[in-house]
Amino acid sequence: MEKEAGLSESSSPVRLTVDYHTEKWVDVLENHSVDVIYDCGMEANAWNTDAQLTLKKDTGRFVTLLPLAEPVQPAKFGAKNLNYVICVPNFKDLDEITKIVEKGELVPVIDTVYEFEKLLPALAKLKGRHARGKLVMQVNPVTSE
Repeated sequence: MEKEAGLSESSSPVRLTVDYHTEKWVDVLENHSVDVIYDCGMEANAWNTDAQLTLKKDTGRFVTLLPLAEPVQPAKFGAKNLNYVICVPNFKDLDEITKIVEKGELVPVIDTVYEFEKLLPALAKLKGRHARGKLVMQVNPVTSE
């Protein structure tokens, strides 16, 4: 576990990143301490197990990108909010997400910014799955004039 992820208080609301190679997120987070879990398909059974323990009981939300591997179990011991939404991406949704990002309400953790010439090391890091945030390719670097 790495607190603050090397970020200043003003740069991101993220206070904790979890190295999934060495620790399981449910073992690191306090019970019923998380507002939202965004599951990117890494743990197909997360709702039926760990998410209910980690999410705040009455207000926690679970969002997953992939179908759940097993039938959804009713919440027995924790968070109660699970809704199904099947989405087809569209520009209107992307515009809404852009507004959220521009207001500073969604701030990604940046692991490394690579110059375009460093594409191969960036791909190696991506393939190794050891990034602790987003890898960014700088295609047109900003130059001061």
